[in-house]
Amino acid sequence: MYRATTPLHRFIFSEDPSTYQAIVITYAQGKRTILEKTKEDLIFLTEDTTTGATRYSASVRLTQEETKLFSTDYGNTISVQLRAMDAAGHVYASDINLIALKDVLNDEVLE
Repeated sequence: MYRATTPLHRFIFSEDPSTYQAIVITYAQGKRTILEKTKEDLIFLTEDTTTGATRYSASVRLTQEETKLFSTDYGNTISVQLRAMDAAGHVYASDINLIALKDVLNDEVLE
């Protein structure tokens, strides 16, 4: 992920995440939380695959301002983890995923 850009992050689910009570996506560098997104920030999609299975996903697009919050001074990776509470109140967590962080020469917000 490049700083000062607007990346789209897509998360795949085995069941429909739009029915969950809560979803939180945490973006961190080192031990410090930099940004969190919630269910209200997500766009949900249901697709039929070529094998006839149904695939559920949720996407979030970060803003230029949000990606500027990350700094290569703290390393070249970002940790991302999704936690969710289903309709029955059970809470689940994804594995922590690492995203490569790349800098830009000019991090001015483009308008």
